[in-house]
Amino acid sequence: MRAPEISTISLPFLFFLPRLTSQPRPLRPLRQHPAVSPGNRLLLVTLFLTVPLLWGCSASSPARRSQTEFLLGTAVTITVFEANNPRPALTAAFERTREIQNRMSINREEYETTEILEVNRHAGQAPVKVSDDTLLVIREGIKAGHLTGGAFDITIAPLIALWGMGTETPSVPTKEEILRARSALDFRSLVVDEESRTVFLPRPGMALDVGGIAKGYAVDEGARILREAGIQHALLDYGGDIVTVGEHPRGTPWRIGLQHPSGERDRYLGVLSSRDESVVSSGAYERFFEEEGVRYHHIFDPATGYPSESGLTSVTVVGPRAIITDALSTAIFVMGLEAGMKLMEELPGYEAIIATGDDRIILTPGVADRFERTAPEYALFVACSCGTDHPLGGGQPREGLALPESPVCPEGLASSPFTNRLVGTPPRQQDQKGPGKN
Repeated sequence: MRAPEISTISLPFLFFLPRLTSQPRPLRPLRQHPAVSPGNRLLLVTLFLTVPLLWGCSASSPARRSQTEFLLGTAVTITVFEANNPRPALTAAFERTREIQNRMSINREEYETTEILEVNRHAGQAPVKVSDDTLLVIREGIKAGHLTGGAFDITIAPLIALWGMGTETPSVPTKEEILRARSALDFRSLVVDEESRTVFLPRPGMALDVGGIAKGYAVDEGARILREAGIQHALLDYGGDIVTVGEHPRGTPWRIGLQHPSGERDRYLGVLSSRDESVVSSGAYERFFEEEGVRYHHIFDPATGYPSESGLTSVTVVGPRAIITDALSTAIFVMGLEAGMKLMEELPGYEAIIATGDDRIILTPGVADRFERTAPEYALFVACSCGTDHPLGGGQPREGLALPESPVCPEGLASSPFTNRLVGTPPRQQDQKGPGKN
């Protein structure tokens, strides 16, 4: 008897893995979770920019319609399941995405002018009237800047332009050039007039780049349109900014695979079960260049003017609004583990999965019971307000690693905003084989 097929999308950040069973199964101890491997009988499907449809459906797969367009500088794919006549909703979602791009892009090769380009051109000269969309995104960007202590800064454009990120000729600037570009970064000085609907950059040389938050807003809007059209099962992937609408038609969570920090296409950090939420990842593997044997990635620290060296290799943030998870994933990558986890404790409803350069995966408690590690070389921990990352298992043993007798910390729970939520399961002190291995 032929094994059922699962259609999977191989993407820079995430892939989707619907459950085969009709009922959700409880998560087993992490060392027993099956790895994504040929033995699981997966039909892997690579999605290229020129291919608008998904293949690999078995005869019993739910009816679906998928559409892909190149927008916001990336492949935007919306897949709708078990919907009657989804074409109007798909068309409306893509038109809405295009509208946001037309207002906020800073791509001079494609646009002679947009609202953001006009704001940048009038820096130090005059306020520019903008649409409600642009005003909202800028307002949320400023909030994210304050929330993250400047780790997220929508006035980062001069620094990105200086390094040439996104061009065919990126290069390392001089220290003097970096200092000059940094002097133009200051989201706090942005002048937003709600009454007149204007935005003003007060100094010449300043410039906005809302790409780190506008994509999240666009996928939020796409999902809103689908829901208002009555669509109950859908996946939206805006270049790694994911929104799950409802659950899989079989009544199980969507299965979202997180790209391994190595960047290898068929290698994954883990799998997240997801219903009705956004899932956004940032990593140093996304875009980078090498110069004189040194790799430079695209996530900049506004405080230094250089690519972030926080010790993190991947950050995934999960929550109800992609406009927020989009900004947070970038900001936490810059902030580092300790500051990032402290920030997450202050944001009810938002969770994080963080991979570090020393092969650890740190989870906030709200995702600990729905994340399956598929990278056996990583040790798995759940963060706690007591200051200890409680082990869940896996990875190679490290000198000085103290494993508590119980991962449940009464002291931490008593003072933690995560009270009454999962803090851990018994640690796997000898778990070195990894999931799916005997």
